[in-house]
Amino acid sequence: MDIILVIYAVLVFLIGPIWIIKSVKRDSQNRIKMGMTLVIGTLMVVSAIYALITVLK
Repeated sequence: MDIILVIYAVLVFLIGPIWIIKSVKRDSQNRIKMGMTLVIGTLMVVSAIYALITVLK
């Protein structure tokens, strides 16, 4: 279980920022979609940090 959480956290930190930047550039005209992308990205990062904290305890 710990290995899965670590892999998830690494993937979020590697893929997450690239996905958010590409999505914001592509959807800059659509404010609602851009806002939802930022919210989902933030939630992904928070969940990855929580997973790392859980593994490190």
